[in-house]
Amino acid sequence: MGSVKRYLDEMMDFDRIVSQPGKYVSAACFEDKHLRQYIRQNLSQKRCSYYCGQGKIPKGAPLDKVLAVIFNGFCSRYDDATNGVGWEDGFVGATTWDSYDLVSETIELTEKAEARLLDDIIGALPERTWSETDPYGARDHQILRWSWDKFVNVVKHERRFYFDQSATEGEESISPGELLAEVASKCKQARMLRKLPSGTTFYRCRARKKGEHFNEPGELGPPPKEYASQSRMSPAGIPMFYGAIDEATARAETLAADDARHSMALFRLGRAVHVLDLTKSTTISLFDAKRQSFYDWAIFMQKFRHDIRRRVKKDDRIHIEYVPTQIVTEYFRSFLKTQRGKPIDGILYRSATHTAKVCVALFADTNDVAPTPTNEGKQETASNHLLQLISLTEHK
Repeated sequence: MGSVKRYLDEMMDFDRIVSQPGKYVSAACFEDKHLRQYIRQNLSQKRCSYYCGQGKIPKGAPLDKVLAVIFNGFCSRYDDATNGVGWEDGFVGATTWDSYDLVSETIELTEKAEARLLDDIIGALPERTWSETDPYGARDHQILRWSWDKFVNVVKHERRFYFDQSATEGEESISPGELLAEVASKCKQARMLRKLPSGTTFYRCRARKKGEHFNEPGELGPPPKEYASQSRMSPAGIPMFYGAIDEATARAETLAADDARHSMALFRLGRAVHVLDLTKSTTISLFDAKRQSFYDWAIFMQKFRHDIRRRVKKDDRIHIEYVPTQIVTEYFRSFLKTQRGKPIDGILYRSATHTAKVCVALFADTNDVAPTPTNEGKQETASNHLLQLISLTEHK
């Protein structure tokens, strides 16, 4: 308790934040998940001073403690503009904010909070003009974004099969090898590797011609290598299993029209697999001190995840548009390992057509499919195959 008190006393000097004694705030007042969690962990017996929702007024944490977290978050990304921004009858060459604008842009209250909470937060902050900590430098998320955009352009239009891993691209971009290594490393650190248990099911759709029928598991699973066409995460000649968690998404991802003639197969995992889960949001709170090292990466990942699942028109340019995701997938497949050092088995991602739904790309070929169908209600525990066909329906 002594160290916490000393820290708060230090934070309350006149050049930092002004104490707000006797005021308490509840988790119900903030949209920010980290602030809500912090408040729940520091509740007092006092009621919230700003709650205007229905029902009983919830307990709150001391506002001074919450202010310390907010101020610390600001200081991790912003500084007094006088410490780095040029002056010529005013600050020049960099974006600046007063405390009102900074609070308004970074803190969102719920409808259960009185607006005066923002006023009290603003009033507690030092009277200063804020700027980014390096007002004339690029943010890490910008460097990652520019490097990714450059990577996409290079592999689509310049070269595809050679990257100088040690190349230094300058302060505002990094080499393709460094970019992919950074993304993979942060994905692992952020615990985006997920275990899918044995028995997990995925739908797989295959278009068919009139009079054509598919009866064997091998006909519905990954294609033979010589027939493997290019797709979102696999170039021609490299088979993968593409599936979805529901029939509608599998149909939308595969067919040019929903009413096209097709077969719908339901496969089950014969064993547990480890996948990279790109379906979850990677948003990091400005006020989460323990995870600030992920802040810029998380911003970049919003763009990265969107590009990975980007919808591509099926025409003669597919092989160009899919090249970046094919290379990234190959990198993850080769270098991204579980905590036990084993390669991952695939990638989960959001559907390009049904954005709320989940698709999977498993690193599997024809040898990974059990040669005979199995009963839907019975797991073949003795099977060594990754994929088991448990049902098949034909449409139109």
